Amino acid sequence: MMFVTRKAILDEHDRHLYDLACMVDQNLSNEIVRCNVEIDALINSGFMEYSETLFEQNGDKTAIREVLNASSLMTQEYVTRFLVWNEDRELFSNDFADNHQYHVVKGNAEGGYQIYHDDTADCDYIAVVRRSIHSDLTYVLLIDIEAFYGKLVSNTIYDHYWTVLYDVHSGLAIHNDPDEPVHNYFTEEEVLARDDGFTLMYYAEESGESVTQSYSYDIGEGLVGHNRFTIIPSNLTKNGEFGVGVSVYENEIIKPAERRFLCTLGASLTMAFGIALAVFYLIHSNRRAKELAAEIAALERQNELSSDLLRRQEELSHHQKLETIGILTAGIAHEFNNLLSPIMSGSMLILENTASEEGELYDNALEIYNASYKAKQLVANISKLSRKNNGTHMKAVSPEKLIDGVIGVMGGTIPKNIRIQINIRTTKNILGLENELGHLLLNLALNAIQVMEPNDGTLTFEAWDDGDHIFLSVSDTGKGIPPENLDTIFEPFFTTKESGKGTGLGLAIAQQTAITHDGSIAAENNPDGGAKFTVKLRIFVENETKNNSDDENKNESDTRS
Repeated sequence: MMFVTRKAILDEHDRHLYDLACMVDQNLSNEIVRCNVEIDALINSGFMEYSETLFEQNGDKTAIREVLNASSLMTQEYVTRFLVWNEDRELFSNDFADNHQYHVVKGNAEGGYQIYHDDTADCDYIAVVRRSIHSDLTYVLLIDIEAFYGKLVSNTIYDHYWTVLYDVHSGLAIHNDPDEPVHNYFTEEEVLARDDGFTLMYYAEESGESVTQSYSYDIGEGLVGHNRFTIIPSNLTKNGEFGVGVSVYENEIIKPAERRFLCTLGASLTMAFGIALAVFYLIHSNRRAKELAAEIAALERQNELSSDLLRRQEELSHHQKLETIGILTAGIAHEFNNLLSPIMSGSMLILENTASEEGELYDNALEIYNASYKAKQLVANISKLSRKNNGTHMKAVSPEKLIDGVIGVMGGTIPKNIRIQINIRTTKNILGLENELGHLLLNLALNAIQVMEPNDGTLTFEAWDDGDHIFLSVSDTGKGIPPENLDTIFEPFFTTKESGKGTGLGLAIAQQTAITHDGSIAAENNPDGGAKFTVKLRIFVENETKNNSDDENKNESDTRS
């Protein structure tokens, strides 16, 4: 009976180990696919086409770097940098690390990835390689192997299981130790000589078949450990590159089940002894028959309580398994949010190539874009609150063109009952980043339109200067801002909109953008009704930006030398 019970327990846990290995494989495949999709959307965009044209014309790398640094991929902890290659020689990276002598990453560029070792920095990466459709440039995304492993393997698996990713071609093995992920390279001779879990991974890759088995190893001080190990070789995985193995101590499987069995046996023996004692007492003590009946009833109740206790213990074990699966599933579901990127890119391409007069197609594409934009911006905007624009080059931005660009982006989203007014009273330019300032004005304009809907109203854009600064304002004819909210309106997550119609991040991001540009933003109520937001920014000075550009080029030249 004990042997059968032990086998049943091992069989059940083997299935659990296999499910965990499949989950890690699926996570790895999803992350690689997501990286490829986001890189494709990035390098195939109009922004990158324009940036590559500037590079080919005058060798200016700034625009390409800005596009790469703006990618949501750069917010991932496991992403190290982008490398940009041309005809098998390294040109530059997104983080000005041009003095790094990286080796050329070989391999095809059709969604592939490979293990890449940087001899100069003695670092190992997963390299995702993609080619541009606009030029002969090749883009390589470098992923830190150990940080990437930590992303794939949740804390629940990390703390209780030994999880290994093994690439038989390079000999790379990534696994967890008690503190942090580690990786090693093994030659064929080294891995065979170990005679441990890594050796089993090698044999599974050779056979090409999934396997679950036990193995022993020397713990030290004369002690021997016994592990249960499930392995899926790379030819059967979805990621196609790494074999996946998940292992656990056999004692962690058998001992709890044995303890439950012993408790059950003890409870049964105790109950049997009590019943026998009661029967004996009944035979020899007829005078106490009624009392004996009451004792038997009490013992039967004890039996029921024992059975109920065992049932609750089994339910608790089952709920713990479900909780583990729930944690893992929540992590995977969160990653699906990142798949909105290609949806946004596709709808944007449709909008760019479709006139608003075409009706239903344009409206449907716009609805898709707006919905996916709101979903993706919720996560992106939170991280943006604390991120600074490092390595970007501010330049002259025309207030008139900036306002015209924002109105053009809004396009068909402006209701017919909203009238637009523009009042430009300056001929000077702003010193800043056009893309960031455009998002600032767009946030203010969309907020103003939402405040005025569904009534008629006027949206007013103004620009003027006082000789030292340029002022941009966005006004509406809505109901204005309650006086008690004027001091808190720029705080993150503060909103007066209905639930589901705002995140409370728009004005907080607008303030952060103004501060990044050495400026400020203020809100006030118009005397005639409605609200007015005014942004104070620096005036573009030719000599100042030229000196900054010269200093930047000098620093870059010093770094290379």
